Amino acid sequence: MKDFIVLDWCVADICNMNCEYCISSDIKKNEPAYRNPNNKTVLSIAYRIKELSYYVKKITVNLCGGEPLLAENIDEAIEVLSEVSNIELVLITNFRLIDKIQTQLSKFKDLFISLHIKYRSEDEVTAMINKINKLQSGANISISQVDYKLSDKDLSELARINYSTNKSVNLQTYNIPIIDSDKHELSKYDYYKSPYGKCCLIGNMFFNISSDGILSFDLWCHKNDVSGKINFLRPIPEIVEIINNKKYFTCPFSYCPCNYNVTFHENYLAAMKEFETDEKMLFKWETRKKKAILMNQLNVLKIDNKLNLLEIKNLKEDLSKTEISFARLKKDYTGMKSTWSWRIGFFITEKLKYIFGWTPFLKNYLRNKNSDTNDG
Repeated sequence: MKDFIVLDWCVADICNMNCEYCISSDIKKNEPAYRNPNNKTVLSIAYRIKELSYYVKKITVNLCGGEPLLAENIDEAIEVLSEVSNIELVLITNFRLIDKIQTQLSKFKDLFISLHIKYRSEDEVTAMINKINKLQSGANISISQVDYKLSDKDLSELARINYSTNKSVNLQTYNIPIIDSDKHELSKYDYYKSPYGKCCLIGNMFFNISSDGILSFDLWCHKNDVSGKINFLRPIPEIVEIINNKKYFTCPFSYCPCNYNVTFHENYLAAMKEFETDEKMLFKWETRKKKAILMNQLNVLKIDNKLNLLEIKNLKEDLSKTEISFARLKKDYTGMKSTWSWRIGFFITEKLKYIFGWTPFLKNYLRNKNSDTNDG
């Protein structure tokens, strides 16, 4: 029995956004799998994952897509999976349909919101901010944006989201899709170090389930002869045998945008200990090249700068409101002093202060007089 596996369940291939940089752009719309899954398939996969949980100590299920919330009965699948104590649910969503599962958000361990800021209007961003601030979820909420061709306006909007939600926006280095990567305007070798020769746990710890119920195993990150596929709804012993395999792969590729071994780095290192491999063959926690890191940090600094300007602007507005309020109070006070009611009240108050000002003197006088009488 394995300690831990990750199932990337692509619940729906379709999406309600059309981002230029989508990592799933290599899925062709004319392929049979590129469709919204039927309800029966979604529930069947959910129940199969539940059944599989008896054979693994812990399972992380990433509900992803496309956009997973486009699946009609995604709420039913969430209910099925959340009943199992050793299953952790993670939702990766563009947040447009979040109202659909509003009452189920507490069932997730992590909620990853993909912004795609270029494709949202200012009004939609404002509505998104309000929804994020109203979320009452036990999940860890993370907001991310792919760092790809971000304009000054995009960066300003990211700063506004940061300021208004008090949540940092994580910039993700762009992954060039594997298919047609040689024709891409950017070099696929500019951003990431070569994984060639590194020990990879794709197909050992990390698996993929497509919207039509196909389980991808072995080295499934590329379309190649080493990858394996099987219907996830085959008899459970066949699936358990695949999941509990005791092998790892030495990466044969010079380029791969996969980040599983890094995202779950601690689990990766723990699992690799049993293989007693050379430490130099292991993935490090950082697989990006220095150029990519610096480009990312530059945009982070730009967002921070805009965030500071936004904070200063709001502080000035608050100060201006305070000054206006003080001016109004001063004006009201001056006007009040000119009224007859204030003058009469002031006169009476001063007279009372004068009269009662004699009280301590009279008390001392009477005390001393009584003392003299007693002595006599």
